[in-house]
Amino acid sequence: MFIKKIAKILRGNLSFLQIMFACILGAILGFTPGFDRAFGLSASIVLLFIVLNANLGIFLFVFSISKLLFYLATPFIFYFGGVLLDNVATGLFAKIINAPVLAFFGFEYYLTSGGLAVGIVIGILMGLIIYYLSKIYRYSMDKVDSNLSWFAKFKNSFVITPTISPT
Repeated sequence: MFIKKIAKILRGNLSFLQIMFACILGAILGFTPGFDRAFGLSASIVLLFIVLNANLGIFLFVFSISKLLFYLATPFIFYFGGVLLDNVATGLFAKIINAPVLAFFGFEYYLTSGGLAVGIVIGILMGLIIYYLSKIYRYSMDKVDSNLSWFAKFKNSFVITPTISPT
């Protein structure tokens, strides 16, 4: 199943938005300190993942890398969250923390607030990198396809293309 997801990425059936959604949501969930600290944030990320039809393979890949980066950069994220909560966006986070539904998101913890901000930035960067790498791969494979006549014949043969159309 995982191999099919990777093949789907390489074949080009994914749009830019699906890749970006998977990367951003995977990075945010990866930079979340845990399910017990940020129950609402974790649940909403999983719900958004399902609703937005993001790619599971990219989501899990970015999640695993982000969780590793989270453990390596925990002091920086803690400091960044402290700066956000105590200095830069004190009024905004005071309203978010005390909101009825958003109180379950755990934004009162420095790691959750810092992890959300860092996760969004890392997710956007990883999404752009994955999208452009897949675009380069698709372009190079199209170039190979057009240069090799035997490959084009094999690709259009009965072995690859089904001759019976579903009705």
